[in-house]
Amino acid sequence: MTAARAPSRGGAPAPNLDAHDPAPAFTQLRLVELAAPHETRGPSVRALTDRIAEQRLRLPGLAASPARTAQ
Repeated sequence: MTAARAPSRGGAPAPNLDAHDPAPAFTQLRLVELAAPHETRGPSVRALTDRIAEQRLRLPGLAASPARTAQ
C-alpha cells in the first residue's frame, strides 16, 4: 500500500507511508496519532498499522498501536 505524496500545509510533500518501509511509516503514524488521534481510526490508517504490526518489529509502541487505533 503506497500512499500518494500530497503537499502538506507547509508546502513540503507529505511523507510517503508504506508498510514496506515500516520504521519510518510507523514513526509518521505515531506523529499523526499525537496530532490528530481521530485520523488514526480510519480504515486505511488502521490497515497500514495492522500491516506494520504483522511484521513483528521491535519498535516502541508498535504492539499497542493496533488496539489504540481500533477504538
